[in-house]
Amino acid sequence: MRNISFDNPLLLLVIIPLLALTLIPFFISRSKDNRSRAWTASLVIHVVISLLVTLAIAGLMSITVLTKTTVYVVADVSYSESRDLDEIDAYIKKIENDLPQNSELGIICFAEESELLVPAGAPVRSVRDSTLDGSVTNIASALDLALSLFEDGTVKRVVLITDGRDTTSSGTSGLVASVERLAREKVKLDTVFIDPALTSGESEVQISDAEYTRSTYQGHENVAKLLVRSTVNTNVLLDLYRRADGEEEYTKIDSTVIYADVGLNVISMPLPTDETGVFDYKAEIKAESDVCQENNLLTFTSTVEGRVKILLVTGNRADADTITALCADKAEVDAYIVNGRSSGVPYTVEALAAYDEIILSNVDIREMANANAFMDSADIVVSQYGKSLMTVGDLKIQNKDDVLMKSFEELLPISYGNSAQEAKLYTFVLDTSRSMHQASKLIVEKLAAEKLISLLTDDDYVALVTFSGDVEVRMTPTRLGDCRDELITTVRNLIPTQGTFLGQGLKSAYDIMVNLDFEEKQIMLISDGKTFTHEPENAVTVAEQLADENIAVSTINALNTNDSAANALLSNIAQKGGGNYYALDREERVDELIFATVADDLTESIVRVESPVNIAIKDDNVLSGIPSIENVNCYVQTAAKYNAVVPLTVNYTKPSGKVTELPLYAYRSHGNGTVATFASGFSGDWLRQWSEKTRAYFFSNVRTELTPEEKIDTPYALTVEQNGAVTYVEIVPSSLNMRASARAILTYPDGKTEQAELIFDSQKYYYTFTTASVGAYKLETVYSYGENEFSAVSYFDISYLSEYDAFAVYDKAAIYEFVRANGKIYEGEIPNLESDESEISTYKLSFRIPLLIIIVALFIIDVIVRKLKRSDIENLIKLFRGKRKRGDNAK
Repeated sequence: MRNISFDNPLLLLVIIPLLALTLIPFFISRSKDNRSRAWTASLVIHVVISLLVTLAIAGLMSITVLTKTTVYVVADVSYSESRDLDEIDAYIKKIENDLPQNSELGIICFAEESELLVPAGAPVRSVRDSTLDGSVTNIASALDLALSLFEDGTVKRVVLITDGRDTTSSGTSGLVASVERLAREKVKLDTVFIDPALTSGESEVQISDAEYTRSTYQGHENVAKLLVRSTVNTNVLLDLYRRADGEEEYTKIDSTVIYADVGLNVISMPLPTDETGVFDYKAEIKAESDVCQENNLLTFTSTVEGRVKILLVTGNRADADTITALCADKAEVDAYIVNGRSSGVPYTVEALAAYDEIILSNVDIREMANANAFMDSADIVVSQYGKSLMTVGDLKIQNKDDVLMKSFEELLPISYGNSAQEAKLYTFVLDTSRSMHQASKLIVEKLAAEKLISLLTDDDYVALVTFSGDVEVRMTPTRLGDCRDELITTVRNLIPTQGTFLGQGLKSAYDIMVNLDFEEKQIMLISDGKTFTHEPENAVTVAEQLADENIAVSTINALNTNDSAANALLSNIAQKGGGNYYALDREERVDELIFATVADDLTESIVRVESPVNIAIKDDNVLSGIPSIENVNCYVQTAAKYNAVVPLTVNYTKPSGKVTELPLYAYRSHGNGTVATFASGFSGDWLRQWSEKTRAYFFSNVRTELTPEEKIDTPYALTVEQNGAVTYVEIVPSSLNMRASARAILTYPDGKTEQAELIFDSQKYYYTFTTASVGAYKLETVYSYGENEFSAVSYFDISYLSEYDAFAVYDKAAIYEFVRANGKIYEGEIPNLESDESEISTYKLSFRIPLLIIIVALFIIDVIVRKLKRSDIENLIKLFRGKRKRGDNAK
């Protein structure tokens, strides 16, 4: 094809002054005398000469393009673009009109497959003439088809018109490979993005997803939250069907009509859990004027398991019998009784993952073998796998400062002991008489005092009084957080001296405490009980005075087990002083006495007084069906943490007589699971006032509420994500084992199976399956190492192909992802189809010399026309004719 061009088009403006120089003189000299045919002819010749001079100066030339350009429009005619076919035709028409010279246009249509609708150079047809199945978008195959059609030696161009969403299993990776093949073959790619989003005038209703528990328990509530999207406000009929595994036909179990608003609507429908088994569900919606009917059906599968499995760890047989009886036939209980160190309690994540709930009742977990491992594993199965942990009664956790017990308490919804109450005042009255130097009594006294100091909080206040022959106030009431180290050092440096004034020591403590305003005031007297017979102050009388001022006096008998009089004195002081008497018979029992007995009494960790119970949250599910709740006879003193839910509280009466409410039952979320604490116990005298009906209802409700949302029996987290025509499977084990392996067996809707070894990437195992068919899939995952093997079965459904997702979000980002640097992307315009000069070969023909020759000839003609008369011209013509005649005769 040829094209006319100029070396310098701007020089075409020269014609203006040339015409002026030509025409102005002619018209100035124009008169009746010189008007003639010669004058007119000369004028025309001068105009033509001016034009030709201009064309010569501008460099008129002819360019012939020798290289052919082939342009293939690759048009998306899948379902998602079905409403935009006229717009695609309009783009093709513009491209056809904008083709450069020596070009041919072809059209390729694609959906699941690709077809050559218009061969290159053939008459253009509408993309509506395509008959392809639009249920899938396969962009890569269309680009590959275009590449195969190009001829060698031509300029190759592809204009892709699409929404950019490929719904095949190859996805972006396959598209990237196709685009890179085009680039290697020097095919220029341009992409026109068309957004197929619904317009405001279109009425579309779609059921998009369902939120439900995939594996639940018999009798446990399971609700499917069906997500329905709509572009208009309209009535929607929703039917829910169910069939058991092995059944052919669905049975309708529910039906409802809702008024769907524009946007997302959530419809809750209960799923029956009265039978165990695997159940397929089908939810179907119907609405008026619905654009797409392909996305109105959603299928999903839910499994109903049998009884809940409970791990019970307790310190006594009564708890095991009572809790097992309360579970009756609704749960399976594995009970372990811990008396001393026990190695039978499961402690690994793999072992604990087999249980749905863990109950610790009146047990000291430190007596368990592998206690630290047990707590770490319990934390993992609760937080990661959604299990529940419940503590009941006295866990011996209060007032303990070891790392294990602190980490245990951090897991719970409450804080043990009365640490959350107002600051208290404790005065230690220590015997430093000479008799304490015998039989290591002073050593025991110092050790006991130091242990007691460790029980108190930084906000408590302490004082220290020592007595021998003299009484000395070693420390006046001071906040413990400001003097803990100093106080311990003082105790450690005590030395015995002559004399014993026990009563005077108590009197000094009385003097520094009586006028101070504290919610609770206590004295701890540590002595062997040996005192002067006729000392100035009677110790028992002083203890009575202290009790009258609400200052409790407790005593610890330090290794004086053989002196009945001394023992009796210390016992009487405690009795009259409203405190407790403790006897140490050997040095080795200091820890046991302080932490197991004295600590509870000193901080009043366990309250053994009949106390009223209050319903704090009336509509909490743990209180469902309970007509009334009676008083408790014993409970552990606790304080609720900031994020705990406390349905039940108990009235606690402080020494001052003030009544406050403490949590009796509290729970909170911990990761994916739940932790709960019942501050009383189910056996013995803890709930002596509660009726059997109240106990049964309450425990049943608690157990039901603590049942995990989803049943997980494996020591790994399983993720299944379905995206288009692929499904991603991921296994994250609780702990990595270099000997472990993982595999997955997928059963397709047609019954065929595929087994794959999952890929390990240092943290997880994963694999991607091709799942292009509509229907129900069964997935079995297996994680194993050594002789250990753990497996789980789950189900997922593909209700309709992603091509029919009318509410999918489309943007140019998807195109950028596969085009990258290999082409340009347009929206609302067509690409520039002109090729670079380096891509084509051309032949150029300049007209400058021919134009100059013509100009000279015209100049000569002009001279002849203006200078010769008419008769001269006629004579010349006659002369020419005569010579021609003679020539003919000579022949």
